[in-house]
Amino acid sequence: MRIVFTSFYEKPSMGGGPGVITHELPQVFSKNHEVLFICPGRKNSLKKVNKNLKVAYISSETNREISIPFLSVPNVFHIFKTLSDFKPDVIHSQDFDPISLICQIWAIVHNVAFFHTIHIFPGKRSEFGISEASKTFSKFYASKFFGSYVMNYFDNCDALITLNQSVEDNVRSFGYQGNTFIIPNGIRLENYQKTKKTDIKATKKELLFVGFLSKRKNQEYLINVMKYLPQNYHLTLIGDSINQSFKKEMLHYIHENNLDKKITIKNKLPHDIVTKYLKNTHVFVSASIMELQSLVILESLASGTPVVGLSNDTINELIDSDTGSKLPQNTTPMHFAKEVERICKLSEKDYLILSENARSKISHLDWNIVSEKMVAAYKRTIEYKKIRDQKQKYKMITRIIPIFNDLNFVKFIRSYIKKILSYLPFEVEKKEIEDYKMQPKKLLELKWQYLYLFIMILTTLSGVFTFRLIRNTKKIKSILSKKI
Repeated sequence: MRIVFTSFYEKPSMGGGPGVITHELPQVFSKNHEVLFICPGRKNSLKKVNKNLKVAYISSETNREISIPFLSVPNVFHIFKTLSDFKPDVIHSQDFDPISLICQIWAIVHNVAFFHTIHIFPGKRSEFGISEASKTFSKFYASKFFGSYVMNYFDNCDALITLNQSVEDNVRSFGYQGNTFIIPNGIRLENYQKTKKTDIKATKKELLFVGFLSKRKNQEYLINVMKYLPQNYHLTLIGDSINQSFKKEMLHYIHENNLDKKITIKNKLPHDIVTKYLKNTHVFVSASIMELQSLVILESLASGTPVVGLSNDTINELIDSDTGSKLPQNTTPMHFAKEVERICKLSEKDYLILSENARSKISHLDWNIVSEKMVAAYKRTIEYKKIRDQKQKYKMITRIIPIFNDLNFVKFIRSYIKKILSYLPFEVEKKEIEDYKMQPKKLLELKWQYLYLFIMILTTLSGVFTFRLIRNTKKIKSILSKKI
C-alpha cells in the first residue's frame, strides 16, 4: 500500500506527544509499505530515507513549537506534484494544519481516501495548550468560524480515527456524522523491553512527570503533594512552559515552601533522554486535568514504571490497582502522597509484579499491532469508496431503465443493483445504505478550489508576517535593553 502521512511539526521534539507520533508513523509503516511523509522544513525538498520512505519538506517558518508553511504557488505546486508522482492509496493527517488541508484538497480532486486522527477533543479545542499561550489565539480557536473550519475539514475526510470512546463521543457531539474507527496510538515497545527497573529498596525515591508546564497539566498539585512526602522523595518535572510567567510562579511557589531540594524542573529533553529518566523512576505521577491518550503514560507503563494519577481519560483507561493507583480528581495532595508512599514501600517482589503488570497492560498498543488495525481501516474505506462510486453509477442506471418496456428486464436490473449494494462492507441497515453519502460529500467545483487555496495562501502569508514581526520586535527589544 502507498501511504502519505502529514505533520504540523518539523521535528519530533515539537508539539509534545503528537509531534513524536507523527514522526514515528512513517518509520513504522515504511517497514511493510511505501510511505511519503510531508512536513514543514527549511526549504522545499524531497529526501529518500530508505527504500520505502521519502520525506517531502515544505518551506516554513519555524520557532520552538510552531511551524507556519509558506503556501505560495511554488510550494502548493511542490505538494501537488509530489503527491501526483507518488500516487498514494490513502492520505492520513494528524492535525487540521495548512499542509494537511492542501493534501486534503488534492485527495478530493483525485478521489483518494483521506483519513484524520484526532488528538484533541474538538468540542474543547480551546482548553488545550493554545489557551495559555495566547488569549487572542484562544478566542479564535474557540470561535464559531474556526469551529466551522474544523467541521468542514472533518466532513471532507473519508474517515476519522478516534483514540478512545471518549474522543468518539466528543466528535459525535461536535456534530460529525461520518465514518470513524476507534484505534489508539501505538508505541515502540521494543525500545523499552530491555529496560531494567530501578531498585525499589533504594533510599532515595524518584518521582517523575513529563509534559508542558501548564495549568491543564496541573504541576502545582504535584508540588503540593511533595509537602507531604519525606525528605528522601524527589520529584523531577520535565517540560517547557507554554507561558513563561507560569514557570516563574511555580519556581517562586517551590522556593516559598522550602521544596527546592525536593523538586527539580528541567526544560524539555530529547525523547531518548526521557526514556533514561524513566529507567531510574520509582513512580510516575500525574495530576493532569485532561488527557486523551498521554504518550508519556504509555511510555511509563512500557518501561515498567507504576503510575499514580488523578482521573482523566488516559488514567481511567490504563491505570488501576494492578498498574499503580487511579484517584478521583478531588483527591487531596495528602492522600495522593500516601498512595505514592504505599507503592514505594512495597517489597521488591510485589513492586516487580506491579512493574510487569504495567508492561502487560499496553502490550496491545505495540505499533506492529496498531498499524495492522490502521491498514485494515484503510483497506475497508478504500473498498467502500470503490463500491460507493459503483453505487452512484447504479443509481444513474435506475433513472434510465424505466424507458425500457420489458418489466422483467427492469426488475432484473433493480434486483441486481440491490444485490450489489448488499455487499457493502459496513454493517448498516438497508435504509442507511440507501441514504448513506460517502465523504467527501461532493467534489469541489474548480472555482471553489482556487478560492479555497487563495484564502489559505493569504491567511498563511499574513500569519507568517505577524510571526516574523513579533519575533523581530522581541530581538530589537533585547538588543536595546542590552545597550541601555
